[in-house]
Amino acid sequence: TVVGYVVIADTVHLSLLKVDILGYADIPILKVKHMLDLGLFGEIGIDFGLGVYGNIAMSLNATEASSGGDVLEGIRWVERRGSATLGSKAWGKAALLLSIIVEGDASITVVIFVPRPYWRRGESLKLAASILVAVKIPVLGTYNLIDESVSWPSHHTVRASGWVWIPRLWAGPRYAEYLWAPGAREGLLLNNTYLYPHPSAAAGERVVLVWAHDDLSKPHVRGYEIYYSTWDEERGAWTPPAPLTDDLLAQGDPVAAADGEGRVVCVWGEAPVDEADDPLSTLGRVELAYSVWDPSTGEWSRPRRITSNGGYEMYATIGRSSEGDLMLLWASDRDANLSTPWDWDIYAAPWTGDGWGEPTLVARGVPLHTPSAVVPVPGGAVAAWCQHTDGNFTTLDDVELFYSTYNGSAWSPPIRLTRDEVEDAFTALAERGGRALIASVKRGANDTLVLYEVGGSSEVVAERPRIAWPLVQVDEWGQVLISWLDGLEQTPVLTQLYRGNWTWLGPLKLANTSLLQRDYSWTLASGGRLVLAEVAGPGLQAAGIYTSWRSYLVNTPPSAAFSYAPEQPLVGTEVEFHDETRDPEGVAEWRWDFGDGSASSERRPSHVYAEEGFYRVKLAVVDDAGVRAEAERVVKVVAETSLSLSVEPRLAVRSGVTVRGAIKPPREGLAIRLIYEGPGGEAVEHVVATGPGGEFTDTFSPARPGAWSVRAVWEGDELRLPSEARAGFVFIPWWLMLPAALAAALAVAYLAARRGRRASRGTPQARPGQPC
Repeated sequence: TVVGYVVIADTVHLSLLKVDILGYADIPILKVKHMLDLGLFGEIGIDFGLGVYGNIAMSLNATEASSGGDVLEGIRWVERRGSATLGSKAWGKAALLLSIIVEGDASITVVIFVPRPYWRRGESLKLAASILVAVKIPVLGTYNLIDESVSWPSHHTVRASGWVWIPRLWAGPRYAEYLWAPGAREGLLLNNTYLYPHPSAAAGERVVLVWAHDDLSKPHVRGYEIYYSTWDEERGAWTPPAPLTDDLLAQGDPVAAADGEGRVVCVWGEAPVDEADDPLSTLGRVELAYSVWDPSTGEWSRPRRITSNGGYEMYATIGRSSEGDLMLLWASDRDANLSTPWDWDIYAAPWTGDGWGEPTLVARGVPLHTPSAVVPVPGGAVAAWCQHTDGNFTTLDDVELFYSTYNGSAWSPPIRLTRDEVEDAFTALAERGGRALIASVKRGANDTLVLYEVGGSSEVVAERPRIAWPLVQVDEWGQVLISWLDGLEQTPVLTQLYRGNWTWLGPLKLANTSLLQRDYSWTLASGGRLVLAEVAGPGLQAAGIYTSWRSYLVNTPPSAAFSYAPEQPLVGTEVEFHDETRDPEGVAEWRWDFGDGSASSERRPSHVYAEEGFYRVKLAVVDDAGVRAEAERVVKVVAETSLSLSVEPRLAVRSGVTVRGAIKPPREGLAIRLIYEGPGGEAVEHVVATGPGGEFTDTFSPARPGAWSVRAVWEGDELRLPSEARAGFVFIPWWLMLPAALAAALAVAYLAARRGRRASRGTPQARPGQPC
């Protein structure tokens, strides 16, 4: 920076000069980093390097003098100070015992003091060196093995101590402040959070977000609790954070998933901690616990333990099928000895709706490289993980991908999926069409993300300089979505298998912030929306939880629907079908299946059914991008019926009558009611069944003489409408006919007697000439 004031008088001259020179360089010569975040208990891997650095800082001030000068005539220096630093540094970190990190750094610094500009005279030199080697558990404490610094001349310092609780460096101003603005679709949810919140999002009837939080009102480490927030759709805001747990256990690494009933199940690790305990003793007592959020009450159930074996349980993950079935998977250190990382056992437990079922052993003695994953499939589940295969943990080209299948009662022996002597890392699983999909990363000069279909093929999704922590889900339209932390910046990105042309789209950045990304989680909500939660901050000691709602759909898939009229169509009459599909970009094709072997490609077709029945009508629509959607309804087609009825004889003078009838369309086994009604208002009911041709017969003997009627009634069923027929007859019993019969007999006898008397008197003979 140069500032000058020019005064114009008799001559032109410079009255003031100020020069500031600042410069800094930090040049890494070698940098190697292979670190894996273990969440609550730190990292695994190596991080080391060499470098040089240097800086220069000078401040020079000059002002007008009466005569002479150091710079120009009349300008003299009134202040001159500065220094230059040259140095080298080496650093290293190794998580040799999984969660126990051994780290160290060393540096040599040369400081040259520059009291006068241009180094003309008065130079001085100072040498300094320092070295630090420590064992650290990031959230618990650190033990300094070597902490020494020396300088020349005359300075030497050695500091060493036992276990020291790591200060709550995150507990600064505005710690865990709720900052979400109602109506926003993205932004900062919590400011300045605990360093390892590990957020996890799940979409049930409502979207629920859980994370780990350090309650400062409780003792160190024992204040680690699980907190949650739910999305209020009406307000467009997350509810203020609230505790899911509230005790004196160290709790962290929550994972959440929604079951088929819209409830959210949260699982976490927890351990009892005594202030006097060595922090290492805590690692052998980590158990799993869970709670269930009920959307009808908005409350969490009382936390319950899943494991209680005194071991070290970690890497808990929940897999979810497209039907909402859940499966829990975790790793257990058999001997609770982290110095033997080759003896991990993998366990799984299914969600029963009331709790987690009995744990089953997936694999024993697994030398895990990265956490395992699981997904339920019809009839069972599939679990996958990456493990060392040569027993040498210092090499990585032996790490291969394995999986195991579950048939509902037992897990299969581990099946090796890769054999290419290339490091395989990370696993994420999803289910599509009843088949398990495994996403995993192959390490190399460039990392390759590969998607495997268990029992099928595999395909490369992406090839990038750096890929870590993939997540995979399948949406309601069958599209596969895969995300990962990309590059050295660890930015969450998303790619999707677009159903329009079955190609991979992306990757697209999920996060808008340029801050350092540290952890992330996302879930799929209704309507093609993705809910992202990420941990980001300007540095390692400060972080916040950012959330965002994003529409990931490139093309809005159609939502197929249709109606028909009339609501209860008759056999032989026309049924009109109306397409009611919603698609902003438009539908290009309609495919109707009327359920009786007939089809149509019209948008609003009509159809006539020849028989009554229940017909499953399907409509498949395809939009202009080739995305298909289906709708299905059951159409009930009913038939009209008619009854015929006759009575023999119509005039009955003996014991009774015979009634015959039939129903059309014919059907055997129908119950026909025959109601006989007499002259005095009495009624007698018979029930008869139809024969193979729909015919029926009945006999009836009236109790009193007179005019009778018979009514046949069919009351109908789901597929046939009711019908009715009527006939009449007259009944006269024999005893009522006896007087008439006697009278008729007497009349006949009388006539016969008269004819007999005439015959006995003879017939007169006519005389000739006389009329007869």
